[in-house]
Amino acid sequence: MKKMMMAFVLSQFVATAVMAQTTVIKWVGQLPIEQLGPVVEKFNTQYSEAYGFKVEYKYDDKVIAEYLTGNTAAGYDLVHMKDGDMLNTVALKGATTPLDLNTAKSWPVQLKDAQNRWVAFLKRTRIIYYDSTRVKPEEVATYESLGDAKFKDQLCLRQKKAQYTIGLHSFFLGVWGEQKTAQVLKEWAVNSENIPLIEKDLDGVIAAIEAGTCAVGVANTYYYTRHLAAKPNSIVKPVVPNANGVGAHVNVDGVALVGTSAHKAEVNTFVSWLLTEEAQLLLSDITGKHPANPEVRSAKLDAIFGQFFDNNTFDLNNITDLKVRALEIATEQGLK
Repeated sequence: MKKMMMAFVLSQFVATAVMAQTTVIKWVGQLPIEQLGPVVEKFNTQYSEAYGFKVEYKYDDKVIAEYLTGNTAAGYDLVHMKDGDMLNTVALKGATTPLDLNTAKSWPVQLKDAQNRWVAFLKRTRIIYYDSTRVKPEEVATYESLGDAKFKDQLCLRQKKAQYTIGLHSFFLGVWGEQKTAQVLKEWAVNSENIPLIEKDLDGVIAAIEAGTCAVGVANTYYYTRHLAAKPNSIVKPVVPNANGVGAHVNVDGVALVGTSAHKAEVNTFVSWLLTEEAQLLLSDITGKHPANPEVRSAKLDAIFGQFFDNNTFDLNNITDLKVRALEIATEQGLK
């Protein structure tokens, strides 16, 4: 009888211990731990007890590459991708399942998948920069203006095969069609043909304008925030182009719920929290990227870039279908 009682007490202890174990959501992505770690820490410190789970984040491009093939064997619950095309690809490979989010139901198409297979939590815009000692902002008000003959040998562009460049050219193809895209890229090729190949935004395009190598260029917004942190009196200034037309090209950092996750409800809860004002502003402050939530504004970034006129009609999923032709057009028109 005594042995039976001891066995019962032991079994109850084990059961209680198992129940007391906190569920852990495993999140893998393409942003370094320095950028997403503070957000995860805030959630775990302030909200995990109330919600009954914690989050672990790992930066691992090799695992991301596996998910892009549809292989979910790594066992993560949530996956982060830094590009709309990548988010769409992992969804098309069958690696994800739809999120259940009330927060993002009315968001425009460049911020979430129509079938809820992914949602953005940060956004950036690929805009124009200029040397303020040589160029007036009204001279570079549109993407098309960079093809003006006065910018011959003065246009800095990231190489045509770069992921962000392909995304921009795919956007052009989607909103302008082949004829205008080809014409604009041809003019860009002429104006940049004698500029050495540039592989980066921050250390390439923006640095080249600062150094006087170029007068104008194109780069992502968050690279400029980093540039300003190092050079607060920079001569390089931003213009958010095509305000009266198609708007500026937007791309995103987004997350998708892995189909094999055993913690789907918890993942949905965490992603909903990521889209709150508190989390959005923290993410924006750390990364220099804009909040994805349309109702959240960063006063710091608004002071730098002003009112955004980003395009909200181009579905980022379309990059997957347009990217091959976009690269072909860039090559045909002579871009490096």
